[in-house]
Amino acid sequence: MKVLLVLLQRCLLFPLSFLLPRTPGTWVFGAPQDGFSGNPKYLFLWMSHFRPDVTCTWLTGSPATRALLRGRGYRCELRWSPAGVRAAASAQFHVVANDGSDTNFAFTGGARVLNLWHGVGIKNILRGARVGANAQLYAARWRPDVYLRSLHRFRRPDLVLATSPDMAAHFARCFDVPLERCPVLGYPRLDPYVDASFRELCLSFGDYDALRERCAGRTTYLYTPTLRDDDADLFSEAVPDVAALSAALAATDAVLLLKLHPFSAASVAGAVADYDNIVVWPEDLDLYPVLADVDCLITDYSSLLYDYIAFADSGVVVYAFDFERYVAQDRDLAFPFEENVVGVRADSFAELCAVLADGRALAPLETERLARIRTRFWGSAQPPSRPASAAIAAYAAGEPASLLRSGVPGHGDGLPPSGAGRHGA
Repeated sequence: MKVLLVLLQRCLLFPLSFLLPRTPGTWVFGAPQDGFSGNPKYLFLWMSHFRPDVTCTWLTGSPATRALLRGRGYRCELRWSPAGVRAAASAQFHVVANDGSDTNFAFTGGARVLNLWHGVGIKNILRGARVGANAQLYAARWRPDVYLRSLHRFRRPDLVLATSPDMAAHFARCFDVPLERCPVLGYPRLDPYVDASFRELCLSFGDYDALRERCAGRTTYLYTPTLRDDDADLFSEAVPDVAALSAALAATDAVLLLKLHPFSAASVAGAVADYDNIVVWPEDLDLYPVLADVDCLITDYSSLLYDYIAFADSGVVVYAFDFERYVAQDRDLAFPFEENVVGVRADSFAELCAVLADGRALAPLETERLARIRTRFWGSAQPPSRPASAAIAAYAAGEPASLLRSGVPGHGDGLPPSGAGRHGA
């Protein structure tokens, strides 16, 4: 039955969707795993408040996500409900983070698919990958079974969001689209850092009090390793001695927040339960509204490094303990690693513990290197100063170029009164 439904969607509904009339000013949004997350989340929230001329609908397969958004006055529909199908079939734009399956792939044919993706960085992705799961998938795309099963992965988006000229060229190659379809407009998930009232709105979607209590008065580290294709034993390899890690943190009265992939987080919680200075990040809390609140980021090849240094000028540890294996088996790199990371290097667990214990992890970042890397990935040596969402909305509407630089009229005066500018359920 499942195979028949897939065939119906891919072989009938998707081709027919090219014939459907689209309603200008109607956008649908979605995210992977039916959550409310990523760049689409932040663009959806911003546009729902600041662009009342656009009808914004979130599509999901999760009743919990629908209840969350409807309870706050936003329009949200289940993907295959009659209202969800109508929204997907008539929308001018489908806004996604991965591909058309984030909204409803079967009805993307006649729409403009705007892929916001989920991270800048140094890794080759999608069609650009030469090793790992993506390389294998795209090499097999001409097999009929693979093509039908993964058609949502193979359809090229109409627009791919970029953050700098270098990233535009990178995404154009990896998505195999013309460079002019990769506008340099910035990332909505960084908008909370340039608009305090918008940040408060984003914070209202989670209860951060318990986490703040655990971190109060302590140096706060955040460890966010990137996902590996086989993520089963990542934590035990990265942290072979939890007691030693806890002792290194205790030397400066620090606490470590572990932001792991959901596939790994549950098993790790038990391993650290006995240590009050190591905390698994709560799965229901979004990291981005509080990313700037941590004192130091520990990461490896993750795009989160570049999000963090877009604003931070100190406190980075690059913990690349499995570099050779990672680039050979998981993801190859589009840019040289050594030239495109900044911070204190720790290539072994012993080195990681040492830089935590003696405080070197908190060191200021090298100024010239930081400026060069920011320019490559964000288009400027200075932190972003205007909301990317304003530029994206103006670009999509074909508004004057001046709006791409200065935002929409009236923005910057805080959020409208509660409920203003939002679409009811």
